[in-house]
Amino acid sequence: MMKRLLASALAGAFALAPMAVSADGHGCKNEVWNKVMSRGKIVVGVKADYKPWGYRDTSGDIVGMEIDMAKDVAAKMGVDLELVAVQSSNRMQFLEQGKIDLMIATMSDVRTVARSSASSARTTTLRAPTSCRRRRLA
Repeated sequence: MMKRLLASALAGAFALAPMAVSADGHGCKNEVWNKVMSRGKIVVGVKADYKPWGYRDTSGDIVGMEIDMAKDVAAKMGVDLELVAVQSSNRMQFLEQGKIDLMIATMSDVRTVARSSASSARTTTLRAPTSCRRRRLA
């Protein structure tokens, strides 16, 4: 079970890898990418109730492996990070409604989730298209 969850989380992180290669978005036609880059902040949905992936520490801050991945994405993009706690019942809706730019949250491998994410155009819109991959970040 833990290996499957880790594999799912890592698959999500690797899906984001193309985003981390361009900071300026010059010539990029990707709406979400350009919105994130122009405002200088990425809003990431993460779990806040599922150790070790995402949970609240004693001070109330959201911490965990998903948060670490979100921090890495924001750092590679050169933007600030805003975390939004999501739940299983609202995470896809938040992404589809544009309340979050990106979701890094545990997800089971079930057919209903696959159908939901396949029908959502926003689940892949943050990937940087070829026109956004102008220069590599350090």
